[in-house]
Amino acid sequence: MMFYVVTRTAKRTNTSLLDWTLLGVSGFYGIGWAAVILSFGTIPGYYWEPWLSGTEQIWPLHTIFTLLLVLGIVLGWKLTIKRGPQKKKMISIPWHTFAWSLLFVAVISQTLYSIAHGGLLGLTESYAASAIRSGTSEISNPFSYLQPLGVLSAMSTIIFWGLMIGKKRHLNSLIGMSLAFSFSVFVYYTLLGRLDFLLFIISLMLTPAMAKGIGARVILLRGAIGMALIIILAFVLSAIFGIKASSSISLFFVNEFSFPFASFVSLLNAEYIDYYYFRDLLILPVYLLPSSIYDSFLSSVSTQNTILILGAAKGHHGVTGSIPVDIISLGYYQLGVFGIPLLGVAWGMGLRQLQRFLDRIEPKSVRAALTVYISMKIAVFGLLYTQPEHIVTRNFALIVTLVLAWAISNVKLRNQRY
Repeated sequence: MMFYVVTRTAKRTNTSLLDWTLLGVSGFYGIGWAAVILSFGTIPGYYWEPWLSGTEQIWPLHTIFTLLLVLGIVLGWKLTIKRGPQKKKMISIPWHTFAWSLLFVAVISQTLYSIAHGGLLGLTESYAASAIRSGTSEISNPFSYLQPLGVLSAMSTIIFWGLMIGKKRHLNSLIGMSLAFSFSVFVYYTLLGRLDFLLFIISLMLTPAMAKGIGARVILLRGAIGMALIIILAFVLSAIFGIKASSSISLFFVNEFSFPFASFVSLLNAEYIDYYYFRDLLILPVYLLPSSIYDSFLSSVSTQNTILILGAAKGHHGVTGSIPVDIISLGYYQLGVFGIPLLGVAWGMGLRQLQRFLDRIEPKSVRAALTVYISMKIAVFGLLYTQPEHIVTRNFALIVTLVLAWAISNVKLRNQRY
């Protein structure tokens, strides 16, 4: 698989979302799977070992499932490639004004949301933050639906950063970047979002290389180093904040990245599975609404996965968290083995459409900033957290940003015509 990626990127200056997602598959389902297997009996405190030990006879199936997934992803990507010359309408909007607007909305939304918790400083209290993150907070908050908009500050930071490293540097961008970044750190701290925060930081670090077009292979290599750095920094942050802290980085790694394989084993050994037949993918827009609207009638695939593995849903019988669903498990939940390559096709098609949108963004430096962030957040780590609700809710700010940019660009084009 890595050979295929290396071949694809031989003569290109920049990467594609397909390159990044194949890199993620190689890392998680190749290196990660090998690390999990080699950890049996060698790391005291390995949480997932009881689920995986004794199931060696079905391990080769995971490799087969991974190959089916990759074939589906590549096929989906190629099916959406348009042939022949195409006239593209570039997405060029007043990015400075847009970034400031995102920051303004983020600050106002977070401020209103924080009122019920004693103000912005109240959100920084460890108990409040933990309760909010786990969903166990008993505080009635009429502005709870505004919480996801706080992450718009991160999107503002990314755009300002793209403008700063571009050819036209402005003091406006520097001031905006400083304010947006500071507020983003605050928001991620209140959310206790270790992974999201680190993906945000690594994306900022990789953006200059993408903007300069130094070579796809070099960018992917730096991305692979960035993925390793994320694991190390996540271990450090977990120890500092006491969130799933581990005694060693090896224990932290296998505990954090073994859940896809625990899901795989549990699915193959399950007596009964309630297949979704892709209906949860068809209703993706529903998850843009506040969860209070759909929680009562929509059964999350993550809930079924948690019950299957832990025996109970989150909040019942001592289960305090839910088990995420990776892309292979999600495909199996749709239609068994056949669902894996079919979901791969949908994933590849989705990435290609997203790539086509990103390729239309001007200037190049803003395009690079958004592309790197989406590459890390969706194309790579989206493989591990693929349940539809998670894809939408954890990327709500990104979705809002892209939709608004597209809408503003269209309005601008119409005004130019008349």
